[in-house]
Amino acid sequence: MGENVALCDLPVGGTGRIFEILPCVCKNRLTELGFTENTRVAVLHKNIGESAYAYYIKGAVIALRKEESRNILVTEDCYV
Repeated sequence: MGENVALCDLPVGGTGRIFEILPCVCKNRLTELGFTENTRVAVLHKNIGESAYAYYIKGAVIALRKEESRNILVTEDCYV
């Protein structure tokens, strides 16, 4: 099992399972978008300034700001 990191810290192509959503003003919005505990998520794209990120979650592509994805802790998948 990997370590827990902020979702914005996963590299493009990285995957993991959501461990926790930290208390923040956007927590309800994030859970409504499908960012819930134990859900698998993959990083699809980071824009040039790394201020916006695209994630694949529950069959959909969702874009989040870095400030929002910083509040999502994931357990990074490790492959040997």
